[in-house]
Amino acid sequence: MSGHVPPEWSVTIIRNRRSRSTEIRTPRERILGTGTRNTLDDLARALAARDKPQTGRWLGSAAVQVCARCHGVHRTLSDLRNQLFDLGQGGSSVDDVEGD
Repeated sequence: MSGHVPPEWSVTIIRNRRSRSTEIRTPRERILGTGTRNTLDDLARALAARDKPQTGRWLGSAAVQVCARCHGVHRTLSDLRNQLFDLGQGGSSVDDVEGD
């Protein structure tokens, strides 16, 4: 059996020290789940009401909940791949390191 874990099995455990609660979410739920849908609904209401301050706040929340989280995941994977396979520009490889 390989060490591969299907994405639907991986989870994020979030502990809130203040409320002493624990929430378990899959990565997909964390980015595209109920919280994000609620934020987009609030953004739609603010846009319909032409409320610029609220629109800006909800747009910023959506940017963090979706854009920044996805970017962080993909950027981390890209950086890791570049480090492992020396695909980056100007990166060093084992051959570039001088021995004693």
